[in-house]
Amino acid sequence: MTLNDLIGIPFDADNIDGINCHELMRLAHKTFGIEIPKYDIAECSCKSITDKELARNIAKDWKRIDKLEKPCGILFESLSERYGNHIAVYIGKGKIIHTRRETGCIVERLSNINKKKIIGYYKFVGDYNDNCC
Repeated sequence: MTLNDLIGIPFDADNIDGINCHELMRLAHKTFGIEIPKYDIAECSCKSITDKELARNIAKDWKRIDKLEKPCGILFESLSERYGNHIAVYIGKGKIIHTRRETGCIVERLSNINKKKIIGYYKFVGDYNDNCC
């Protein structure tokens, strides 16, 4: 699979008829040879998991970084009260890959994004093991 294979996949918050931003992040990192575990953050799951639980589970696997690295997650403020945060993946050369309800998976220049919405840059540092959880 390549990054180009991901472009155009429809957005689906629950990963049934498309993928959400977390699943895209996992798949995009996989194209760089990095395996990331699944976190239970689909829209339907958000009713049963708190932000604190999610933050605690994810914090052990991710490190906040000061500068963009390829690949890294870019965490964005929520655009709607209905959803948590949005994540994109920096893929180099000033570009990100992310998914939105309106567009599905797209590659976009980071310069086109409202910088005020960026919460931070994060690098996966966890040691994923299929047998762990």
